[in-house]
Amino acid sequence: MKAKNQGSLEYLLLIGGAVIVAAIVISLIISASQEAAKNVKDNLPVSASDEIKILKTQDLKDFLHLAVGNSLIRDDGISSKNYPEFWAVSEQRVAANMVMRGIAENEETVVERGWKAIEYGFTKQKPDGSFYYNPILDSRGITEEDKLEDASFFLEAAGHSISLLQNSGFKNDYAEKIQLLEPKIELSLDWLEANKEALKLKAANAPNRLVFDALAFSLNGRKAVGEEFIQEALSKQSPEGYFIEHGGFDSSYNAVSILKLELYQLYFPSSQIENAIKESMAWEKTRILPSGEVNVEGNTRTGSCQEQVLGECKQVDYPSVALSFHYYAKMFNDPESLEFAEKITDYAVNNLR
Repeated sequence: MKAKNQGSLEYLLLIGGAVIVAAIVISLIISASQEAAKNVKDNLPVSASDEIKILKTQDLKDFLHLAVGNSLIRDDGISSKNYPEFWAVSEQRVAANMVMRGIAENEETVVERGWKAIEYGFTKQKPDGSFYYNPILDSRGITEEDKLEDASFFLEAAGHSISLLQNSGFKNDYAEKIQLLEPKIELSLDWLEANKEALKLKAANAPNRLVFDALAFSLNGRKAVGEEFIQEALSKQSPEGYFIEHGGFDSSYNAVSILKLELYQLYFPSSQIENAIKESMAWEKTRILPSGEVNVEGNTRTGSCQEQVLGECKQVDYPSVALSFHYYAKMFNDPESLEFAEKITDYAVNNLR
């Protein structure tokens, strides 16, 4: 069976016929990987106190420019994965990556492209704050809990995009647009919060999703609720440092947890989260082979076809693993993590096509 890369777009797999983000990233960076790798160790900031500083470093600029192509979002704001037929609002979450790239490059047209994708997502909002989904998904077994989680992914991207814009040079340009969107965000948050226990239960065995949920609330102004999800996620950390996914460890999903916790720490810092990140990254480093390959031996969810979606095996999400090391290096002034990020990227470029 053909393998697919695991990541934060699992509902993309549920709808079928979609392109996996990891494959997109890998194909885009092949032609310029050597130049990007050369820059990895040249731009370590003395202190990276916020995400804007991280994005402005040269290695992140290069990575985002190559990984987040304009073709991922149409001129009208529709994600390429929601065209020609709309499937799910989570597919609009590529908007955050586009905004990240636009801010990194200080390129207004790229930022605008990302923002349009957020606005388009909210055109699919229902009066109760939930979202429209393609009816075909019902025949494929999507549940109401799946829809809650799917919406949470999108709201996380919306909150992340807004937080980035409000901390960037684009703040004044987007102040009115953000204000106009706030009532719609609040409506969806009301719906999501009313179902928060179902959302927690849905992610009980997947702490990476609990952190997505935490960000969806906290980045959009409901930190008290977000903290509930963060504490749930942190309670899933093992004494060895990894986050317990489906009863064990998983070197791919663990990196996703780290990456999203890093984002949470940038905006809502605490010693508890910092310690959790450091402990988890210490374990993650032991799962990176000298070649840059992510060791999947013993994983509960990825690497050996433990889980399938539509008959296709989940595999390691190399871009998210690499990005978690990039952010860690800059947040904690750890040159070793930049070396890990470089090796992981090189392995993916040379072996996964």
